[in-house]
Amino acid sequence: MTPMGEIKGTTEEFMPRGFHFLSCKVSKLKISLIKVNLIEVEVTFILKGNKTIPESIYFGEKWKLHHLDNLLKEAQRKVTYAMGPIFTTFTHAGLRVIPESIRLEIENKNILIFVNDTAELIGLPDCFPPLTDNPKPSNEKHTFFSAKSAVFYSPLLLNREYKINYKIEAINYYYELGFLFPYRYVTIENLNINSQTSFELAGRKIRLMEPFRRDKFPKRQEYEWYRHKHIPSNLPPAIISADPFRNQSMLGESFKSERTISESENLNITLRDYSALQTLFLLKKSNSLELISIVDITDSPIPVRIYEQLQALPKYRDFLISFDIFNISEKQLDLELSSKIKGYTDTAITNVTLPPYGPNTSKHLLIPQVPKLKRGILSKISNSTSATLEFKIIKKIGSRRIIIERGTKIIKLLPQDLFIRSIKDPKTSNLYDLSKMLGAWITPSDSQGLLDKTRAEAANFHPEGILEGEQGNTTLENKSTQIKAIFDYLNKKVKIKYVNQPFTFDFKAGGQRIITPEKVLKIKAGNCIDLVILFSSLMEGLGITPLIFIMPGHAFLGWGNKYKTSEMGFLECTCLGMLDPQTGQKYTFEKAFDIAKRNFIKEFLYKGEENYLPIHSISIPSNKGYIVDLDEIRKEGIFRTN
Repeated sequence: MTPMGEIKGTTEEFMPRGFHFLSCKVSKLKISLIKVNLIEVEVTFILKGNKTIPESIYFGEKWKLHHLDNLLKEAQRKVTYAMGPIFTTFTHAGLRVIPESIRLEIENKNILIFVNDTAELIGLPDCFPPLTDNPKPSNEKHTFFSAKSAVFYSPLLLNREYKINYKIEAINYYYELGFLFPYRYVTIENLNINSQTSFELAGRKIRLMEPFRRDKFPKRQEYEWYRHKHIPSNLPPAIISADPFRNQSMLGESFKSERTISESENLNITLRDYSALQTLFLLKKSNSLELISIVDITDSPIPVRIYEQLQALPKYRDFLISFDIFNISEKQLDLELSSKIKGYTDTAITNVTLPPYGPNTSKHLLIPQVPKLKRGILSKISNSTSATLEFKIIKKIGSRRIIIERGTKIIKLLPQDLFIRSIKDPKTSNLYDLSKMLGAWITPSDSQGLLDKTRAEAANFHPEGILEGEQGNTTLENKSTQIKAIFDYLNKKVKIKYVNQPFTFDFKAGGQRIITPEKVLKIKAGNCIDLVILFSSLMEGLGITPLIFIMPGHAFLGWGNKYKTSEMGFLECTCLGMLDPQTGQKYTFEKAFDIAKRNFIKEFLYKGEENYLPIHSISIPSNKGYIVDLDEIRKEGIFRTN
């Protein structure tokens, strides 16, 4: 996983043992297809049991509250009443519960409800727990389901009617859902599966799924939980990303009581000892319709300078535009998909072939497009502006081309100099640290030749009259001398000045406008990040890799070996054009070096450590500093465009 993304791994959820003493009566479980890519689920139920159970539900099992505690912290909520994982939905590949759609109503009041959609294993109330000090008795079993799960948490209330409503997004038109009411006795009085679209449903089935009852957990959990006790002979199982659309099947010990049902049929079902209900249905083949197409265009504003790189983030799904297509006819379809931002991008074109509809041939495709920005267009986007996104779907029959769908949408383009510190994908809830996107502002040259001219004239401030860049045997001292020449030239000849404008690059901020290096040279001014980007661009043109040190509210420059303080150079770029209060003269390079080094030691080293420890390389930092290494981000394909 790239350091730019904080992508959650899957988790395990263990139900409280107190659920063993509760029963559940489900008066309605209604599953409605309201669009081909959207399912609505309505669940109404009542919990019954001893009135003292809710308040003591986690007695002796506080470790099972881990995920709920995290959800409450993320939502910045505090509760004083008992909450628990009251209900679970299993979703097959291509389906995900939409967290924002979930509503819970009790006695005509909206009640707090959360969902954890990262669980891959559900430990049931009678499951012997992992990692206990005592060995598992021979008559005890690990009882669990293995499935892609969305666990719903809400207040635990007895003899009250819960009404839960939520939606499920589908990018696969084989709809397989499971429902677990984690109580020992469950009755479902009214189950209904229906379509509220023009499409009929086929293969409508239900079956009961029995949980695993085993002496061991699955291999991945066994490895993670017990590897401290022994050295495994095999390689560790792969970590599974908690992508809401991940391909993880619903697995239990066995399936039973499978039956086909009709749309008008309302079923009464009894579940015992933590059985789960599985429902299956799919779209019926159409004689009149060839193609199901859903064109999804983002509602998010577009940060144009990094927009193309943004679309390539791992697991990112908030695409500028995506085509969700499915052939529901008996004939092969040859299609051309195209899109463009009118006046701003070239046209992106994708040709696809969809096989005919059938159990062994159907092919569902989700195709994103990233139209390339027109050359030179960025300089024209100095303010937020509206633009028109156009798209077409064309059917090709030999030499004939038939437009079967076309459309437009107004989108918002953000200014080309606006840098976004971090972004959350609304489709997956993945959080991305975009620090490395600073590389999209750094460039070794510009169309006007200002950067090349600066390097050439800065050579006059070098003792040898030349800036040779970095060679194979270039020492730290040699690099520092070259950077000193650039500093002295900008400080004494160009007379660039630091402008004390806010730099909102703390780790909770949104956007920051960054001036391009050639513009800084023109206006002869910039704040800390503007000047760091200028120096980084000048250094890259010499072949010297810059390091950008970022801390809350500030940024400064470095070079050399970032893991060994004695082999690093530093520069406080804000010293440009500023007077040293101790001397009354402009800051020298040596003083600017010393200020930056002290900042590095204070903000980037742990107490007692001499060198930098890269502990923030896999998640977004919270309060300490973060290092952006230009060499690393160039290897990841992040360059300045236009």
